[in-house]
Amino acid sequence: MDRVMSTFLRPPRGWAEVLADAVRILGAISVIVAGIGWGPLAAATVGFASFGTLVPRLVGVRPGFDIAFALVILTAGWSSVLEIYLAARWWDIPIHFAATGLAAALLYLLLMQRRILADAASAPRPVAAAVLVTTALGLSLSVFWEVAEWFGHTFIDEEIYVGYADSIGDMVAGGLGALVAGSSMRALSAHSRADAVRLNERMARELTHHFHRILSAPVFGHLATVRHDGAVQVNPMWFEFDAASGTIRFTHTTTRRKFKNLQGNPTMTLEALDPENPHRYVEVRGSLVDVTPDPEGDFYVRLGRRYGNPDQQPPADKADRVILVMQVEKLAGR
Repeated sequence: MDRVMSTFLRPPRGWAEVLADAVRILGAISVIVAGIGWGPLAAATVGFASFGTLVPRLVGVRPGFDIAFALVILTAGWSSVLEIYLAARWWDIPIHFAATGLAAALLYLLLMQRRILADAASAPRPVAAAVLVTTALGLSLSVFWEVAEWFGHTFIDEEIYVGYADSIGDMVAGGLGALVAGSSMRALSAHSRADAVRLNERMARELTHHFHRILSAPVFGHLATVRHDGAVQVNPMWFEFDAASGTIRFTHTTTRRKFKNLQGNPTMTLEALDPENPHRYVEVRGSLVDVTPDPEGDFYVRLGRRYGNPDQQPPADKADRVILVMQVEKLAGR
């Protein structure tokens, strides 16, 4: 199953994710309320906002981001139904600031997951890159929002307020909101704190000295991934283990079968033998959580030197090189 759908269908973990799903359910119920109390146009407006609350779950953002986005977008929809924008003209500005900023950050994460945009973390100046891209997305969303308001005013309901000053002000507010969201991208894109704590506690229990010694040694690992037809593909791989973050990194290229396997199914399993006793081994189960471009082959060179070649040079296919980051979820072996 595609990684996005796997994330969307995964049961909530912890009270924060339960709360985020509860907000989505309330949003769906409010569509019925809007239809009964204010008519089909109101139902369509709130329905569009309610549908938008599903996107954070598809992307798999941290619960705080998920809840904030859902509340803001539902507030934006209901503010239109209740005509708050007409009663308090200033209310439009904070709504555009918050909604466009969060939407731009969410769109950036989605495009990054689908490999349409590169991860800003891989850029020489990651914060500046995230701010630039997110702000550009926010301004684009602001233009789309204003066009939608114009369309609604022209063809659906003349009561929808439009105007030059209003449109420019809304776009400026949306752009500023996206700029702030971009500068906070590291926090917005982080994994759940609770998940990280649970993972680190489990790692501490399972990562015995024996397993740590095997994973830290320059031994070949056998990495298994799942093909599109369900068959398992296993290949010997260089790797680097980071006990602090509970991750394992591999060098690979975007043109090979294993990379394509992981785009369809991020599940990964690594097995490595004890260099001192081949009857002992460690099995690591996890999933792909990041793909970082390595166009100069620097990580390939680093691994080559780790595996005994002090004169290792970048490979001929360095332009296609990436770093696969595996999040460790389970350790086993003997």
